[in-house]
Amino acid sequence: MAGRLAPIDPAAARRWKPFVRGPREQWLSCEGALPARLASALHYAWPFARGQWRMGQLLGKLGWPALRAVPFRSGCGVRLVVDIASEDFRHLSGRLAPEPLEVAVMARLVKPGDVFIDVGAHDGLYILHVLGRLGEAGLYFAFEPSPTRFAFLQRAFAGAGERLRLFNAALADEAGEASLVDEGSSTAYLGEGGAGAPVRVARLDEMLDGVPLEGRAIVMKIDTEGHEARVIRGCAGLASRGVRPVFLVEFLPAIHGQTRVDVIGAIEAVFSGGYRYFGIDEATGTLAEFFASQAVAGHVRNALAVPLAEAGRLGVVYGEEPGSAP
Repeated sequence: MAGRLAPIDPAAARRWKPFVRGPREQWLSCEGALPARLASALHYAWPFARGQWRMGQLLGKLGWPALRAVPFRSGCGVRLVVDIASEDFRHLSGRLAPEPLEVAVMARLVKPGDVFIDVGAHDGLYILHVLGRLGEAGLYFAFEPSPTRFAFLQRAFAGAGERLRLFNAALADEAGEASLVDEGSSTAYLGEGGAGAPVRVARLDEMLDGVPLEGRAIVMKIDTEGHEARVIRGCAGLASRGVRPVFLVEFLPAIHGQTRVDVIGAIEAVFSGGYRYFGIDEATGTLAEFFASQAVAGHVRNALAVPLAEAGRLGVVYGEEPGSAP
């Protein structure tokens, strides 16, 4: 397992732009044959975000076997196998990071021995940068409803070992079946009226029934395109067991009928309060504390909800406890 990361420098973090340039700590090391290493080097050396898609198209047309199923390794030692000409590689490579600040925060927040729960794992971005930091005693539960994306996760992380546990299911507050609209994309969501691919739906507390979580630190990332509040309400059984996760939650002003008030209300209702809330602010590269009843700036797309007992973890992110927002 790689060592602890240095605290985030807010000045550097402001230069990390989603889909433009991520921090070098999130770049991957190519362990493939020479053609793959050369293609990887070109990808990372190319100074612009523009042109990367066309470069991938060109590499795909070449059809070289050496560019398929290429082994890469993340900074914390997680191995990934991916086609270097694919959109998956560009999304996971770290060079065009989709959530550079969020991934950096979570990579610092977790500790060896933690349990990480990834709800909406998509293509495994957080697996790459969190799994290796959980140590041999840690566990990673990844839930992905899309059959296409789940099959990719199985192929890409086949060598991850027993610490990584993959589930092809959506999570909500009622078990059953639903339809996944825009299946396979990063914006797929549970729809109404049967429009979309049929998927299994489960409650998290039922999925983890029998897993010994008491006394362990739980960190949970939820990115479910407007169903975050339902996922949290499906944790009621965990709350009754005394489990109080640290949450990283997608926190858009409104999406598919869900608002920020709904997300905070679900946490407060299920876990009976006792949380501090922080907006992950891409504009400033920092965490800004807010309160459950407080309006939050539009440029905050993700929020942290941290139990009071776990607030000390925040010091490792920026080297000091974040201050309260006005």
